[in-house]
Amino acid sequence: HIDVPLAVAMLGGETHVATPDGRRLMLRIPAETSNGRAFRLRGQGMAHLGQPEQRGDLFAEVTVVLPKQLTAEQRGLFESFARSVGYTGQ
Repeated sequence: HIDVPLAVAMLGGETHVATPDGRRLMLRIPAETSNGRAFRLRGQGMAHLGQPEQRGDLFAEVTVVLPKQLTAEQRGLFESFARSVGYTGQ
């Protein structure tokens, strides 16, 4: 799985994904990416048994990370956003 900050999941951006061989790839996260969405990175997975030049696919599942310890201003902005999308606190 890959941890993606809430802002990146909502607005889009990039994050790093570690491959089985220790490399780090940049993965573009589209705007409005849901928690649990899986991305397939073709040919970036484990090497095939007996054929090290061939690799399987790597699947990266998004875990959206919520911000912690919001400031009063940040909380107010988030509450304004929540009201704008119809959230009533129920």
